[in-house]
Amino acid sequence: MTHIMMPTLFIKPGHVEEFIELIRAEVEHSLRVEPGILRFDLTRDKQDETVIHVYAVYADEAAYAFHQAQSYYKELMEKMLPLFERMPDIRMATNLLPRDADWAELHAARKRALGK
Repeated sequence: MTHIMMPTLFIKPGHVEEFIELIRAEVEHSLRVEPGILRFDLTRDKQDETVIHVYAVYADEAAYAFHQAQSYYKELMEKMLPLFERMPDIRMATNLLPRDADWAELHAARKRALGK
């Protein structure tokens, strides 16, 4: 079953572009090497540009735990934490649509594509 995270990140004014570059590089890298990450969207709030919304879909909780255990994730967190205005509002969700079977197909395709 998929594991979905939807954090809202509150960045200190004057540090938004630095934060975006850090997280963008980590997300792009993670998507290249981790087949368990099925989707990772980053958006900026239209009303407050210091607020970043994330929508991340992992194949399952093990894929999420694997992601958090990676050295590049830990390094990113060390760099990002000082840039937060306040701690993120993290919400977890269960999948409705696309169906879990659709995500499973995507996961299998990503694994093949990454040779894993």
